[in-house]
Amino acid sequence: MESEIIKVGEKAWDETEPMLILFGEKVTPELLPYSIVQKFSTEKPVAELHEGGSLTFGDQVYKIEKIGRLANANLKELGHVTLVFGPLPTHDELVNAIYLNPHTLPQVAVGMKIHYA
Repeated sequence: MESEIIKVGEKAWDETEPMLILFGEKVTPELLPYSIVQKFSTEKPVAELHEGGSLTFGDQVYKIEKIGRLANANLKELGHVTLVFGPLPTHDELVNAIYLNPHTLPQVAVGMKIHYA
């Protein structure tokens, strides 16, 4: 499954917060400044992500360490997921998160492809 970044909100990337919020094209105006908006190559995302899989931003590859229980459903329905580039939580896991390794934020830009595998 693949998407293209079509907009990067002005507050979407912050080195002090190890996470990115992805949304599909129907992101609300209130969330747009904090979001990276993606457009999928198909009408709706169809892949089922799993631990051990990967996300690739351009040529930057990240391994999926953990997936929140609602992440796949929200990604398919809204194109929305929170990507966390930090240590796995011991409690209070985000239900809509995908936890990734390495624990560094990727460089992102409009036009960049995101590959989900």
